Amino acid sequence: MTQINICSWNINLGLKLEKILSQIEEQKDFTDLDFLLLQEASIQNGQEDALTIAQKLGKNHLHLQSISQQIRKRPQSNAIIWNPAKFALKTAWSTPLPKYRSTALPKRENYLLKFFKPQTRTALMAQGTFDILTMRIYSIH
Repeated sequence: MTQINICSWNINLGLKLEKILSQIEEQKDFTDLDFLLLQEASIQNGQEDALTIAQKLGKNHLHLQSISQQIRKRPQSNAIIWNPAKFALKTAWSTPLPKYRSTALPKRENYLLKFFKPQTRTALMAQGTFDILTMRIYSIH
């Protein structure tokens, strides 16, 4: 039976990237990770957070990072990191999600959202093969 190990993590613009990297090093659960899906990844010192984290995971992990918007002049991105020994990427793309005003939300949620600046939400998708499976994986924020 094929087992797929996936973790999803909102890393808050990578503001505590060093702490994230130390957790990856210290926690054995990251050792056999096949996919790490990131929300709110950014860029530190000219390098994508997903690349920095992929390098920490080792095994020549690969990554995709797609900028959704700028928050406080910092890129906010979705990212997918994967183990290429297990997943062969065939195609990838990013697509915008509907704005909250264009979706049918309950009256209370609609009222509360009027106080926040609208944000761009996107889905980053990767499709490929894992063992004998064809699969598609998403990082959405």
